Order: sequence, then structure tokens, then C-alpha cells
Amino acid sequence: MANGFAARATLIGQNTPGVPGTAENGDRFGSRTTVVGGHVAVSAPGENGGSGAVWVFTGTASGVTVTRSVSFGPRTLTAPVSGVRFGAAFHR
Repeated sequence: MANGFAARATLIGQNTPGVPGTAENGDRFGSRTTVVGGHVAVSAPGENGGSGAVWVFTGTASGVTVTRSVSFGPRTLTAPVSGVRFGAAFHR
């Protein structure tokens, strides 16, 4: 691929060591992604029975890293609304 993108590609899932949480059926991890200020945000709107969640990974010169990655959802933001599908859309 052009510009060496293939060399820096990183496969990350919820069961990747260092990624907070655990994969469950129906999470839809990776449903939406966006790059913001050198970070990659990845959503799973089906997480926790449809409440949804977002993970943030740091981008480096050699690719994306799971080191110090974080995840958050409605419960983390003290807005525990079940079925809200947090992360179903990212807007700029």
C-alpha cells in the first residue's frame, strides 16, 4: 500500500491483551472509528446489552498502541442509560 500504511496496520480487538474489557456476542466492536488528535477512537454500540462503549488508543509513529488505552460508556460518564447504543455515531 502507498505510504507504508500496510506496515503500520494493527489489528486490535476487545480480546487483545492490554485492551480494557472482554468481547461479548453482539458488541459490534469497531462499528465506528475516528482519528482525533493522534488518538484512534473505536466504538462498540452493542457493548453491555446495547448501552455501548468507546475505546481510545494512542497513535504513534509506528502505528496504534493499546498501551494506556481507555474505554468508557454511559455508566462511566454517570449517565447509565440502558440501550442508548453509545458510540453508534461519531460526528465531527
